[in-house]
Amino acid sequence: FKPEIIFSVMNQIIKRSTFDFIGEIFINAHGSYLPKYRGPAQYIFYLANKDKEFGVTLHFMNEGIDNGNIIMQQNFKFDEYISAYRLHFQMAQKYAFMFNKFLDENISLKNIISFKQSESDATYTRMPVAKDIKTLHSNGNSLIKLKDFINCV
Repeated sequence: FKPEIIFSVMNQIIKRSTFDFIGEIFINAHGSYLPKYRGPAQYIFYLANKDKEFGVTLHFMNEGIDNGNIIMQQNFKFDEYISAYRLHFQMAQKYAFMFNKFLDENISLKNIISFKQSESDATYTRMPVAKDIKTLHSNGNSLIKLKDFINCV
C-alpha cells in the first residue's frame, strides 16, 4: 500500500519506519505560521500570549517536530475575546480551504514547490497546563462559550 500522498491534521510525530512503509509524501496542516509555534495546541497559546492573528501552514512532514519544508501558509486575524474552541474551529476551516487550494494547484503531485523554514525563528509550544488556561482566562478568553454550541447548530 503506497498512496501517492497523505494529508494529515494530527499531533503525532511520525517515525522514519512509517515513512518507509507507507510513502514519502506526507503533508501536514499545522495551526501556526511556521516556524512560529511548532508543536501542539497553538490556539491556546495564541490566546494566552494575546496574539492578534493566527496562521495555518501546509508543510511536508518528516521525523522532526513541524520542521518540514513549507508548501503554503497564510495569516488570519481573529476576535480578541474568541474562545479557544471557536479559534480551533476557524483553524480547521482554513485547513480545509488550503488542502483544496493545494490540490487545485498541484493536481499532478509533481514538482510541489516548497521552501525551508528558518530554524533561527522557530518557537515551540507544548501541551497546555493549568497555568496556561489561567492566563487565557485572565486575558478575557475562555475554552468554550455557550454561544459556540448555538452557532454550531
